[in-house]
Amino acid sequence: MGYLVREGFIAESPMKKLKFHHRIDIYKRNCLSISDVELIFEHLFYMSPFFLYRVFKVMYFTGLTLREIVDIHWDHVDLTRNTISIINPKSGFVRYIRIVPELKKIIETFPKTNKYLLVNRYNKKIDHTLVGRHLMRLRATYPKLVYFNIDIFRDTTGFHHLERGGSLSELKNNMGHSDVEITKRLFTEPKKKFYSQTQATKEETLSDDWGIEIIT
Repeated sequence: MGYLVREGFIAESPMKKLKFHHRIDIYKRNCLSISDVELIFEHLFYMSPFFLYRVFKVMYFTGLTLREIVDIHWDHVDLTRNTISIINPKSGFVRYIRIVPELKKIIETFPKTNKYLLVNRYNKKIDHTLVGRHLMRLRATYPKLVYFNIDIFRDTTGFHHLERGGSLSELKNNMGHSDVEITKRLFTEPKKKFYSQTQATKEETLSDDWGIEIIT
């Protein structure tokens, strides 16, 4: 656009009328109901009690990412202090995740056949991509089960944490956010609504869908 302005082909850049916002305020976070989560766990326990069920139980009570969960060593778990140490591989920064009583009961049933907290049926470290493939099999086996994926489920853990009386600061720590304001925007502030073509002009739809404000 700068070239076209300098060469005199256009008077000014049309991009000046656009103001971009961070898309974090655009995304709508997903939340499953407690009954949906209970039903999911019933199906996970029936189909994959030693793999998917354990992975999603740990995720539900910690809010950790899948990559963080599969990297947890037994040395990172302190059942006396009820904490899990999560080490950032790049910075070496350590944050501590509280182990709630419900999760502690589950962890105490895990076999210590490997240095990793969660292992596959061959007693080896879980490949995080394997979780996605097993979820596809779960959906194929139970097509009427409420749809969820890893992102939806992890969003749900955040909302349910607050519903159980958990604090924003603890949720920020569990989610690994750099600032509590990010956590607040994602889980407490109302998000923009999505408009259809029948409800708004093309400009409004573009603005709400992509974080673009058109300056008139």
